[in-house]
Amino acid sequence: MAMIDTCRWVAKRYGSSRRRPDAFSPLRQQRQAPSAGKGLFANEHHRCARAWPKKNKDNGRVTYRDVVATKDNCNPPQPTLEGLASWKPVKGQAKLWPQGNALQ
Repeated sequence: MAMIDTCRWVAKRYGSSRRRPDAFSPLRQQRQAPSAGKGLFANEHHRCARAWPKKNKDNGRVTYRDVVATKDNCNPPQPTLEGLASWKPVKGQAKLWPQGNALQ
């Protein structure tokens, strides 16, 4: 099960809302940033090649480009509660969490 689906399952089971993870997320990301900047997580990531989808907002067409992921670049450099709360949920409004908060 993907992390984003686990979040949805836990939220439904325990009656959680998006508010608490959103409140915790900036603090967690601010704590993580100095360690990532020092390269302390460098050995935790493995190169992963895949076709990355991108949806054209005008016509809905999806195109793919080949990418190689070499690090975690999901954390914004200056996370704030307002900024993270503006992220749209990955699987639709009713699904609560944006991808960044699935990692909490």
